[in-house]
Amino acid sequence: MLLYIMRFSLSISIASLLFSAVAYGQAPVSLLNRVFYEAGTTSMSATRAYGASAYLLNADGSYLELYRLDLDLTAGTGGWLTMLDGTYEYVRTSELQATLRLRPNGLAVTEHRLTFSSDRHGFIAPPPNSGRFHNFWLGSQISPPVAPAPLVNVALRTTLNVGGTAIAGFVVAGLSPRAVVVRAVGPGLSLFGVTTPLGDPKLTVPKLSAPLGRNDDWSTGGAGVTASLRRLETLTGAFPLQSASKDAAIILPELAPGAYTVHVESSPPSGSGEVLIEVYLLP
Repeated sequence: MLLYIMRFSLSISIASLLFSAVAYGQAPVSLLNRVFYEAGTTSMSATRAYGASAYLLNADGSYLELYRLDLDLTAGTGGWLTMLDGTYEYVRTSELQATLRLRPNGLAVTEHRLTFSSDRHGFIAPPPNSGRFHNFWLGSQISPPVAPAPLVNVALRTTLNVGGTAIAGFVVAGLSPRAVVVRAVGPGLSLFGVTTPLGDPKLTVPKLSAPLGRNDDWSTGGAGVTASLRRLETLTGAFPLQSASKDAAIILPELAPGAYTVHVESSPPSGSGEVLIEVYLLP
């Protein structure tokens, strides 16, 4: 068995609920081509519901929902929801505050009140009775100038022997969860001249006794997952996977800080060949 390790760390600032403990930065006048990420956990009658979503706000006033997940962790029901595109309105209401209104096509408007804690990050006050918290990631290219964008991609290309497992490690630093896309590309490498790609990689992200996620063929996770992966390819700059290919990919919408490993095996175990392991982080 061959063992391959890669590691990277992320340092991120966090919006705090304790406003008195935060050094605020000025709210930007305009907001274009940014990612709005929301996630939350709600407890109702001892039933835990997990929700996560991400939106790309475009310069023409439209938004593109990248993914949306609603899962009952207790009952094990729910899953990926249909994505809702629409338009948005961003209004700066004061030096430190702004309002973001999302208008999904054919549905009611949702409003989010933003209180900024730095030039690159802000806190969004939750809607009444929602029980959710929201993180707002601005990225770069706002005034005043900010540091370069954080690392968003790490990749490892290796050869998997018969019966072996390729293992890549990475670390999410800080105190705030991040959305992560993990891919294991085998057949897709043939488009780049690789003559001995792994025919059918199987991808697992384990955590203690229960896997955080697993996938064999990327397009078999349901329409919602497939559509989200397509949109995230564009956002992250990842090369597109071929439709119905045997490559593997998963989205981990809210990955807590900590150390993780990515395990790639062949399906069936008798396969061998080259595989590319990729880790992408949403901005």
